[in-house]
Amino acid sequence: IEASLKIGTITGLIGTPIGALIGWLVTTAILFGILKIFKSQGTFKQFMSVTGYSIVITLVYYILSAAVSFFSGELLLNTSMAVLVPEMKGSYIYGVLRGLDAFTLWYYAVIAVGIAVVSKLNKAKVYTIM
Repeated sequence: IEASLKIGTITGLIGTPIGALIGWLVTTAILFGILKIFKSQGTFKQFMSVTGYSIVITLVYYILSAAVSFFSGELLLNTSMAVLVPEMKGSYIYGVLRGLDAFTLWYYAVIAVGIAVVSKLNKAKVYTIM
C-alpha cells in the first residue's frame, strides 16, 4: 500500500500538469476548428492565448477554494447561482441555477469576448458558439 501511495503521488504530480496542458491544447484545437468552419481570421496561437488567459480564472477558483477549505474544513466551494435563492431548494429553477457557476460563466465570457476580437467574426455568432 505504501509503495502504491508513493507511485500514485509521483504519477499525480507529473501527470496533472501534463494532463492540463493536453486538455488546454485539445480544447483550443476544437474551438479553433469550429470557428475556422465559420471563416475565422484568428491564428491558432491567438486562440491559445485567449484560452490560456481564461485558465487564470480557473486558477483563481482553485486558490480561493483551497483557502476557504483550509478555514472551513469543507472541500467544496459552492459558487453556483443557487446560493442566491436557498429557499427554492428542491425546485426545477434551483436545479438550473445550481448548474450555473459564477467562475464558469466568467471563464466562458472571457473566452467569448477574446475569441470575438481575435476571430473578427460577428460577436453574436461567437457568443452563440460559446
